[in-house]
Amino acid sequence: MRRKLLQVAGDALAGGRVGWLARQGAKYAGVRFSMLLGRPVVGPILGTIIPTRRCNLVCVFCATHREDAAAKAAGLAELDTDGMRAALEGLRELGTSGVGFTGGEPLLRRDVPELLAHAVRLGMVTHLNTNGTLLADERVAAVLDTGLHSVNVSLDGATAATHDRMRGVPGALARAEAGLARLLEARARRGARVRVHLTMVLNLENAPELPELLGRARALGVDGVGLIPEHVFASARPALQAHGDGGRVDAVVDGLLRLKDEDDLLESSRGYLETFRHALRGLPAPYRCSAWVSSLVVDPYGRLFPCVPYAEAGRRPVALGGRTVAETARGEDYAAVRAEAAGCRDCHWNCHAELSLLFSGRSLLREAPGPALLHADPRVQ
Repeated sequence: MRRKLLQVAGDALAGGRVGWLARQGAKYAGVRFSMLLGRPVVGPILGTIIPTRRCNLVCVFCATHREDAAAKAAGLAELDTDGMRAALEGLRELGTSGVGFTGGEPLLRRDVPELLAHAVRLGMVTHLNTNGTLLADERVAAVLDTGLHSVNVSLDGATAATHDRMRGVPGALARAEAGLARLLEARARRGARVRVHLTMVLNLENAPELPELLGRARALGVDGVGLIPEHVFASARPALQAHGDGGRVDAVVDGLLRLKDEDDLLESSRGYLETFRHALRGLPAPYRCSAWVSSLVVDPYGRLFPCVPYAEAGRRPVALGGRTVAETARGEDYAAVRAEAAGCRDCHWNCHAELSLLFSGRSLLREAPGPALLHADPRVQ
């Protein structure tokens, strides 16, 4: 996440977008001031669009199928293309710096390339998360034609046994790797500037496969590999605590920190990797979350959430109800959700965690090792 921020800044300088870059620097200060003030004085840094909850995989750690079923049972319908375009325009009206498309599996919607292109036209840094299995040649071409800035493909292990078990579908790894290869080949052929990253949901069982995954990613020409610890938002800490043997967790995290020193393809920050000691034990996050001010999510049904985990859990949704995204985000009903989220430490989601650590005072350019980097919290032992 932080490497991506630096890359975006470098691209802005190279493209002569000095004014845009200056505004983002001011927004950084604005988010920190907002956290002190207790109310937002700037728009979000990270916008998220969830075009669909539908997915062609059944990941063991994901609630999207339950959310999709619950929405259908409640009679909710996905926003159409115009509705999604309006949501993007609302994010832009709020001054959102960048927008990520996630799911479900976004590429199950045929209009996602059109929506990606609209986000690019609106001037937002535009990103796609995908499980990679639907990256056939024509879809790869359509995605690259949008001019988006980056793509994440999810790989949760170096072996089919591990990845397919976690993703719930036999053959998922082979299909994801084939899609990734098509994307990288098309990028090279076109000379496209889009960055391609891998994201691995890491637990105690698949962690030993990370070195091999890093080696494979380097050979393919992937730009970076990021991690997110497998955890359950808010609701299953006792089970996770029992699962997360302390000595084994520390051994895994110590290994991750060594890998971070040895392989610069691993892009998760040291500060974030240190928090895996809490995540893999099922403990609260050891930092103050910034998502209530730095993030805004629009789900497929036209509801706002402060962050991806709130949206994943369907927690405190605020429906647009005929209002624009900007009007809803500035409304009293959403302010109540924002106030609740300001005290939340219920997740270890990668993008939110990296930003929260950054806005807690961590340097973007320099990192020092060790758990002393984390803010002390008597509730987190």
